Amino acid sequence: MTDHLLTVAENMDGEVSRELVRDETLNGYPTELFEVTVAEQGETRQYYRWVTKAERVPLKTVRKQGTWSEKFLRVIFTEQSPFLFELPRRLDNANPSVATQP
Repeated sequence: MTDHLLTVAENMDGEVSRELVRDETLNGYPTELFEVTVAEQGETRQYYRWVTKAERVPLKTVRKQGTWSEKFLRVIFTEQSPFLFELPRRLDNANPSVATQP
């Protein structure tokens, strides 16, 4: 069993409070640095978490006591092509291809 699972959600599991510390740039992205308090296994722990301003994705999380951290490196945010969300014509019953029409 692992103590920590890799997540990309803005909020942490068990989060009970969050305080903005300051704005920073991390890996070239504008971020907000938060001090986050989390309730874990009956106790509270404090973390620092850098969250991108535009995408709201955590790029770095460090336990305040210094015993654990995670950091995403070489992150690139791009738009996804609408083509990735289109069904192939043979599977698209709403828009059948000309060859399959009676």
